[in-house]
Amino acid sequence: DLNTDRKLKSRIAFLRGQVLENLNQNDKARESFLAAYKYANDFEFEVKSQIEIAKTFNGTGDYNGARAYLENISSKGTYSSRKNEFYYALGLMANKAGKKDEAQQFFRQSLKEKVSDPQVRGLAYYEIGKSYLDKNDYIGAGSYYDSALAVMTYEPSKILLQDQAAYIKKISKNYYLIKKNDSILALAKMN
Repeated sequence: DLNTDRKLKSRIAFLRGQVLENLNQNDKARESFLAAYKYANDFEFEVKSQIEIAKTFNGTGDYNGARAYLENISSKGTYSSRKNEFYYALGLMANKAGKKDEAQQFFRQSLKEKVSDPQVRGLAYYEIGKSYLDKNDYIGAGSYYDSALAVMTYEPSKILLQDQAAYIKKISKNYYLIKKNDSILALAKMN
């Protein structure tokens, strides 16, 4: 409150939002990200704040209004160079609103756009991989997880994803071995 430097004030609000988001206090985190956006004085920070605001969407608010706002802002001027990040944020919002198919479309659209942040691209791959994992498609999930690992830049996220990818490979190896054996047994039972 006492700080007069807009850039520092925005950065502090953004960091506070990240801490609150990690503590699962999304409403307070959203307020902090809104303050970060309000005080931001560079384009990069404005975009990151908008994306974080979208990530704290609780799924019960006005999804269509929030979606329309992000789609509108992503097509304006310099914001359009960050379309992949906005599509990723839209995908997260759709997931929280229970619109899984729509979320997957947004994540895939994010991958089609020009890359502005490799970490966001990796996160989009990760989200698509999670949907394959939910359907027990381990090969599909593994390939998207591998793609995410190839482009992610934030090391802590990468380490967690490496562990998950290794487990998926083990599971898929055993899963398909069982499928193969079941097929052989089915053939053996035939006359």
